[in-house]
Amino acid sequence: MTDLSAESQPVTDEDENADPRPAASHGPVARLVAVVTVIGFTVPVAAYFWFIGHFGVNVIVGDQWDDVTVIRHSYAGTLTFATLWTQHNENRILFPNLIMLVLAHTTHLDVVTEEYVSGVLLVAAIGCVIWAHKRRSPAIPWIAYCPVAIVMLSFVQYENSLWGFQLAWYLVLLAIAAAIVAIDRVDLTPWMLGAAIGLAVIASFSSLQGLLVWPAGLVLLAYRQRPRSFRTWWIVAAGITVILYFIGFNSHQGETNHLYAIEHPLNTIAFFFYAIGDVTGAPHHAGTAPWVIALGVVIVALAIGAIVDHGLRPTPEGGGPVGVALICVGLGFDVLITLGRAKFGLNGAGQSRYTTFDLLTLVGAYLLVIQPRLANAPAGLGGAHRRSRPPASPSFVRLLRVGITVAMALQIGFGISNGLTAAHLQQEYQRKAITVATHLSTTPNAEVSYSLYVFQPASFIRRQAHTAQRLHLSMYHHLTGPPHG
Repeated sequence: MTDLSAESQPVTDEDENADPRPAASHGPVARLVAVVTVIGFTVPVAAYFWFIGHFGVNVIVGDQWDDVTVIRHSYAGTLTFATLWTQHNENRILFPNLIMLVLAHTTHLDVVTEEYVSGVLLVAAIGCVIWAHKRRSPAIPWIAYCPVAIVMLSFVQYENSLWGFQLAWYLVLLAIAAAIVAIDRVDLTPWMLGAAIGLAVIASFSSLQGLLVWPAGLVLLAYRQRPRSFRTWWIVAAGITVILYFIGFNSHQGETNHLYAIEHPLNTIAFFFYAIGDVTGAPHHAGTAPWVIALGVVIVALAIGAIVDHGLRPTPEGGGPVGVALICVGLGFDVLITLGRAKFGLNGAGQSRYTTFDLLTLVGAYLLVIQPRLANAPAGLGGAHRRSRPPASPSFVRLLRVGITVAMALQIGFGISNGLTAAHLQQEYQRKAITVATHLSTTPNAEVSYSLYVFQPASFIRRQAHTAQRLHLSMYHHLTGPPHG
């Protein structure tokens, strides 16, 4: 008997109406994967907001006392653009100031609410990163993106999570992620490029680290072979933004000391790698320093290896360039804090608030290694139909994947444990700060500064606290009663 080919078989109505997806996609294994995927996304998000609710304390501490001045002007009707634009350390925080004022007039600056808003910004940023990569790599299953959410929502960033003032950095992160989504569209129109430039401006005028969006965006434009005019407009917009940022800029304000980084190169290098390796939140002492630095070296090596494996040539297809852009932001962030903060030594490098951006290097490397290799670039995306570069050594790729998997596992495991321990200590510190803030008349100056704002004299804090109480800000609400009118 002669077998009939598939083409010669008659097509029935039942065949035409059949689901074209493989039967396995409807089986129990597929349903289990779907359930695990949902859990993999929802649990870290729920845990992060539980973390804020459990450890958050409604208290103004540190730099947030400077917000009281802006709020006072807004209540008095004397608020000007100059006030919103005023340099804070090395940062322009125009857009965070606007959000803070909304919260001041709606919640009387409830700091825990501000922390929840930061959490929403972080979740939205993670969603943008995953969307940008998945859109270019539709074959990757959703479950592969769960580690991105788990790592980026790590408790290791407790200083940012539990300090309302750090809303600025979460706004920067969201603006950068949203700009990546806009730039990395398959069909990038002038209008969408304009939207990306607008998002980049928001990032830039939210903190110094926001300026990193410009080189990261240029990397994406180059990888995707965008028209030269688009890259020119991006560079021009970057130049104008940087010029505006530094007009009237006082380089001596804040804690920066660039000369130290130049004069002490070995300490500077150690600071850089320690900051990157601190993604596990290891308690700082002499015994842990070599291991944290070693982990930082490994993460940088893995990130560079992942970029080399992906290739530096234009890549019209795949989500890999999104990972490269994140690595640029992560490493660029550590370069900036190293240049400005190296004088504080390894203890300064191990600040929890840096980890939010430190994690981008690890996440970017992960997004590169899960990117499947395509044999050909589809016509119409990058011009002519071309073959991809020769594959790297299988052992090299395997080493990269194993290394990144181990690094992420260490981050997740130790990050949870160390983050919970440190958050408990921070909660105790902030509760003590409330006691100090509500008993200023009987508290010595040294303790006032130590508990509430170590970089300002007690006299400044007492003035700001008096203003906060007079304005019925949330921290003092139970003492002053609700505001009148």
